[in-house]
Amino acid sequence: MQATKHATRLIGALLCLFSYASMGGEATHLDFGNYVGRIYSDGSGNIGKQSDVENFKDTWSFRIKTDEMTDEKVITVNRYAYKNSKEFGALKLDHEIWLWINFSKEGRETLCIAGHDFPGKNGMIRIDKNDPITTSENGCVPLSRNLDAQLKKGEQITLRGYHWPYEGGETKKISLGGYVVVSEFLRTKR
Repeated sequence: MQATKHATRLIGALLCLFSYASMGGEATHLDFGNYVGRIYSDGSGNIGKQSDVENFKDTWSFRIKTDEMTDEKVITVNRYAYKNSKEFGALKLDHEIWLWINFSKEGRETLCIAGHDFPGKNGMIRIDKNDPITTSENGCVPLSRNLDAQLKKGEQITLRGYHWPYEGGETKKISLGGYVVVSEFLRTKR
């Protein structure tokens, strides 16, 4: 019994160390009031509610890096679909598609359905009960002022994408909680 407890603790400690090492080393804590985050030395990080950030759950995951060839800053963020469970909290859903946004250049920001890659098919996005927006064949739309305003006011975004080789669409609903915080933070990093 004692050996099992010791082994369990050791495995837990190793998993924590692995998670820490894979996230780019030591993190700087970010505090935005109701939202918090971490940014690691490699430019990766996340922003979300305190308990979600601590447990690597339903957060905005971002990356800030300098392109090795062009020396331009590349700033992207993604978010996956989760469902809340009374017993287990936030659970990541199986997915082939997720939300991806590029904030690298002012006036050229892009929102995409990552994973949408079926030739000849367009994806769709919808914020709350606003009119659906059809994406280009690559699953992206320009992040216009109007779309950004909808994201800032919205509670959730619904994505419909088509992942090759499956012709049927996959629809996911993703929380927009914290979008204002993450978008403002990342735009200051250009």
